[in-house]
Amino acid sequence: MRKNLSSFFLQKPNNWKFWILLSLIAKGLFFFFLLYSNTTQTYVGFWGSASADTPSYFDPIDQFIKDGDYFPDHRMPGYGIIYLPLISLFKKTVALNILILLQFIVASISVYLLALIANYLFNSDKYFHLVYYLFLTSMYINFYDHFLLTESFTCSFLIITVYFFIRALLENKNLFYLFSGVFLTEVVFLRPVFLPLFFLFIVVLVWRFLPHLKKSAYPTLFFLLPFFIAESMWVSHNYKKHERFQLLMAAFLPGELNENYYRPCLEFCQSWGGNYIWWKEGTPIRWFGVGIIETDTSLTNLIKKEKIKLPKTIYTSKFNEDSLVKLRSLISEIKKEETISPWSSQRTKNENLIKSTLDSFSQSIKKENPFVYYIKSRINYCKYFLLTTRANNPFAIYKNSITNVLKKLELFYYLFILVTGMIGIILLFKEFQKNLLSLIVIGIPIYTVVIHPIFLRLIENRYFMPAYSFLILCSAYCIVNVYNLSNKLKKIKR
Repeated sequence: MRKNLSSFFLQKPNNWKFWILLSLIAKGLFFFFLLYSNTTQTYVGFWGSASADTPSYFDPIDQFIKDGDYFPDHRMPGYGIIYLPLISLFKKTVALNILILLQFIVASISVYLLALIANYLFNSDKYFHLVYYLFLTSMYINFYDHFLLTESFTCSFLIITVYFFIRALLENKNLFYLFSGVFLTEVVFLRPVFLPLFFLFIVVLVWRFLPHLKKSAYPTLFFLLPFFIAESMWVSHNYKKHERFQLLMAAFLPGELNENYYRPCLEFCQSWGGNYIWWKEGTPIRWFGVGIIETDTSLTNLIKKEKIKLPKTIYTSKFNEDSLVKLRSLISEIKKEETISPWSSQRTKNENLIKSTLDSFSQSIKKENPFVYYIKSRINYCKYFLLTTRANNPFAIYKNSITNVLKKLELFYYLFILVTGMIGIILLFKEFQKNLLSLIVIGIPIYTVVIHPIFLRLIENRYFMPAYSFLILCSAYCIVNVYNLSNKLKKIKR
């Protein structure tokens, strides 16, 4: 019985029908559980989940279909280009339901492709099986397949990018370089922060053809061609629309949030490592009333209830708690005015005052507390970025003994992959000269952590998801090495 089960679940990697079907079934159970658990309905008739960011991906496409104008164009059109043919053929809710089904199907296929990448890298079926099942059973990875956000497609397309790139290198086929470039271009148009990954792939490609660099010309051209075509169209749109050269997005924050008091409050929190996620209870940015609907003393009551305190270590010669209280009062005045009238000259003056004042406070932290500004804030943000998975917990709405166990299992699983994956990165880094392709596997997680919490000071854990799949590869490498080492030690003892 055990032998039969083992032979059934450990079939050869080339049996693609079995592996993709198994992935569809296993992920499907979790996918439909998430749909069943969904308690909010952003769009009437839509099965899945959405966030406040969701309309910004689809509204420009709806506008484009209406009058041919892609606007508002704060977002790059990577997600919208997938939505475009669907909304052209179906009504909105049907199009959105098909969209999340596509996310689910592509994600299911990507499980198999990631396992194949492991098999290509390490030339061993045991790596294939380990990576496949580690990836398949990760609730963290599976969580966003039903969500109208870019996480699911970004994760899947990045895996497909690496899959075709490795096949291109191994089989020397320019067509695979082209496919890889197409999917990486789509990744960038979904999440512009991943643009520098092109350099990582080019470095590996050029290194592969050393010392005959001329041979790398056509592969490089095929790989970069999709991005050059897509980017030229995007740059042309921006120049015609805004009369400026804009390579990616104009700003991290959309429209009003980039102009009003939200941005200076966010940047002030970033200067000392304060959590600026306004919809999470107890975060410092809520101390300023950002995202809070105020009525009389409601803000001060909320601050007391959530026990929000700003650390005294952030104060400098330029400001103290009283200074910040005055600014908070000014923000409250602006928020009250917003409910009465959309604009006034006094409101503009107040917003400009908040911007300049908070900017001077941030600069004073940078000058007087460089350790807080450059080091401690980044350490705090790495913790937020890597260790705040509870928001993505599919069992959070349930309160019983079974779901409590599942919550703990999910957290343990995530931390296990995180720790073993980091160890695997170190082990693979020592071996990458022997196995050049492993540079891509370790490069994606390293870049993701460096660019988000350290360089850009972005802390939402969902931004880590596309890199987490490659961390699973690193984790598998660590697990197999530990297992092999333990067997060697056993033999020595005998």
